[in-house]
This record gives sequence, C-alpha cells and structure tokens, in this order.
Amino acid sequence: TDGRQVVIVTGVLSHEVNAGLPFPRDDVLLCVNGDTVRNLRHAAELVDRSVTAGASSDGGGSWLVLEFASRTVLVTRAAAAQAATIELVARHLLHTDRLLHSPPSKL
Repeated sequence: TDGRQVVIVTGVLSHEVNAGLPFPRDDVLLCVNGDTVRNLRHAAELVDRSVTAGASSDGGGSWLVLEFASRTVLVTRAAAAQAATIELVARHLLHTDRLLHSPPSKL
C-alpha cells in the first residue's frame, strides 16, 4: 500500500467552538480544506497547516473546512479550533492532542 488509510471520526469532545454543529459520528473524513485526506497523519498535517496559514495571513485568519462522506461540511476558524484543542487537552488532563504512529513498514 502507499500509506492510505480511511479516517473515521467516531466522536468529538464537547466545546463552545463545536456547540450546535451537527458533527457526524462514525463518518469518513474525506477532505480538509479541499485536500483529500490520505491517512490520519496527513489529516493532522492539513489541520496544522490551516492554523499556520491563519497566523501568517492578513489578520482575517484562515478557515478549517472538514468534508465528510455523509456530505456534511463543517467550517470553523482555524485559530478557534486550535485554541479549543489546547483548552480540551488541559480540561481532560490529556498528555497530548494526538498520538500518531508510523504506518508499518513494507516487508
């Protein structure tokens, strides 16, 4: 394989930034900001890139757009999503916001 994985969102932690959003459960994440997701690590990189792009923009900030197989599209400010992540890590006493393992090597 070429490192491709299906990325399924099985749940989210509740926060003001996602309050009222129809976050799909057990849905496949297809795209982040229009880029097709190849695997979980790639999805994380795309999210991080949107935050970095917002920091270097003209002050308006960038958007984080998540597209799912169910045709659900969720949109939020990238900086707000990053701030919420930091708050949730602290609130739930998590060690980190992600743990990404490298895919197994080819034999």
